[in-house]
Amino acid sequence: MIGLPYPGGPEISKLAQQGDPKGYPLPRALLHDGYDFSFSGLKSAVSRLVTSEGNQLHRADLAASFQEAVVDILALKLIQAAQEFQAKEVHLAGGVSANQRLRQLVQERLTYSCPDTRLRFPQKISYCTDNAAMIAASAYFLYQKSPHTYEQWQNVEASTEMEF
Repeated sequence: MIGLPYPGGPEISKLAQQGDPKGYPLPRALLHDGYDFSFSGLKSAVSRLVTSEGNQLHRADLAASFQEAVVDILALKLIQAAQEFQAKEVHLAGGVSANQRLRQLVQERLTYSCPDTRLRFPQKISYCTDNAAMIAASAYFLYQKSPHTYEQWQNVEASTEMEF
């Protein structure tokens, strides 16, 4: 929406460093007390801002505000789960674990709310890859280790269509 290249996450993070995270008030859709959340309202709010602000839009402020809204929700839900389940460790994984602001915010909130809970995340950004790639790699190595255990998987069909 603001003309950043794909993938957007690293580009938003880069641009956000130059902006004000309070530049645009953006919603946080927490849904309820559980661990569910939604970014659809956030995306709609960004779309409306882009349309209404036009050339007056401060892209860096929007990127910083957007990033802050996303990491705020992720950190909040993660800390809630850590508290409820008395976690000894929490792990950030996948592409989102590369976000420095998320790492910082989760660490701050853990230190305050769950001082005995350890935060883990990949030290090298190159290890912060999409979860699908990690799951596929894990499956590959499990299969290599014990192919006879996974022979029935050869007939599994994958589909993006879900039936309930």
